[in-house]
Amino acid sequence: MTRAPRPAHRPRHALGAGPAPLPRHRAAGPAPAGRRTALAGAMAAVVAAGTAAAAAPAHAFAGPVVHTTAAWGARRVRTARTPGRPTELVIHHMASPNTSATSLDHAFALARQCQADHMDRAGFEDSGQHFTVTRGGHCLEGRTGSLAALRAGDAYVKGAHVGGANTGKLGIECEGTYTTALPTPAQYRALVQLAAHICRRYGIRPSAISGHRDHRATQCPGDAFHAQLETLRRDVARTLDSGVLSVSRLPGHPVGARRAPAEEADSLPVLGPGSRGGHVRRAQRLLTSAGHPVPDTGTFATRTRAAVVAFQRAERIAPDGFIGPVTWRRLLAHG
Repeated sequence: MTRAPRPAHRPRHALGAGPAPLPRHRAAGPAPAGRRTALAGAMAAVVAAGTAAAAAPAHAFAGPVVHTTAAWGARRVRTARTPGRPTELVIHHMASPNTSATSLDHAFALARQCQADHMDRAGFEDSGQHFTVTRGGHCLEGRTGSLAALRAGDAYVKGAHVGGANTGKLGIECEGTYTTALPTPAQYRALVQLAAHICRRYGIRPSAISGHRDHRATQCPGDAFHAQLETLRRDVARTLDSGVLSVSRLPGHPVGARRAPAEEADSLPVLGPGSRGGHVRRAQRLLTSAGHPVPDTGTFATRTRAAVVAFQRAERIAPDGFIGPVTWRRLLAHG
């Protein structure tokens, strides 16, 4: 959907916070008024789409860490919410390089380039899509206000991702070109997690997940990826039904048994403040074995983030406090 991004560079902002439980009908406040407000939010500025309401324990899987437009340094724009809930979720590919870059810095640079391309070349008022999933498994808010609207659950920001047919449709851009290749394991896992959470918050049926080409004459999201959308729909449906994240192995993805750390790392979720569950507990045990002791509580809180940062500095990798593919590889190597 966009042109190839320029080389990634270190973003000016790398604010952190993670998934927090969100009640189903929690009212969301207005979008941040400006950079000072965004910075004042600091750790709270980057939020996950959240977990399900306490009243629905069967839907207790955690939403992914989603980095806000303020976190990645988006241009300031004014957006308005459309009352009501979207009824469809549309999947795109960016038609960008299938890069091996997986860092958060790269993800932020990609988001900035995407917004610039959509505003300067296409004439959109902001990024066309609502959310972006990178090949490294990072989830980002694409169109300003989309995440706050998702948290509220009773309105959405109208996008510009399906020409002439954007009403009632939310769009997710997947970094890469998938005419013959498929998303990475980390990217696909994050996509399932994000799509399931969006469906849960808005009440979208998994059967209403479609590809861009199902609405317009386009190659997007690529022949290979479009052929796997039924698998995506099944994974989202199983996740919603069971409350446990369910991710299939796509053709060409490595089998889980006896994988090298690099292969396994690519299939693991990105973790950040607020993440919970068995993957967090595993990371905590690996941090302890690597000389950065932290209790294996299964909750990614302040102490865990400090241990992650210390580990990243010791390994001479970007100390962003998130456990993405690069940090997972180093942790697994210590295990």
